[in-house]
Order: sequence, then structure tokens, then C-alpha cells
Amino acid sequence: MALISNFNQSGKATQTLNAQGLSIAHPSLPITTQVWVVNIATGKEIEATVSGRIPASRDRIADLTPGIGRELALRPDSDIRIYTKTPPRER
Repeated sequence: MALISNFNQSGKATQTLNAQGLSIAHPSLPITTQVWVVNIATGKEIEATVSGRIPASRDRIADLTPGIGRELALRPDSDIRIYTKTPPRER
């Protein structure tokens, strides 16, 4: 599950999460990693940037900005996939 959030998050380990942009918050992917978010039902996908952190959870893989939700026409019960085309850089 990914949560669509309307919040700003900043601090030493993050950049600001722009609520209107195409950004995600993720527990472990490096900040500035480019990811692709796919609406499984429609096949539509967009590129987004990891720009924030969330706590690790079994139930939630990422927080998405509302801009991603609008672009992909996501509903609360939508299934998504998040992937990178290249392996993220080592920490």
C-alpha cells in the first residue's frame, strides 16, 4: 500500500516533499533516486523522485504526493508498483 500524502517533510536526510510535484517518500531508497510508479489497473506510469523518508512498515511501501495520484488517476483501492530502472546507488 502507498499513502497519498499532502505534507512537507524536511530535515538532514531529506529534501522538501512538494505536495504538487511528482515525489515519493520511501523508507530506504536513497534521496534523489528516480523511480517509476505504475497504476496496475491502467498500465499508466510516471517518473517520480524519492525526496523524503517514511518509517519502514509491512503495510505501506511509500507515500505519494497528490500530484502522482492525479496523474495516475489513483483511487484509495488502486494497486501500484514502484520500481527503478537501474539499481540505486550504494550508501
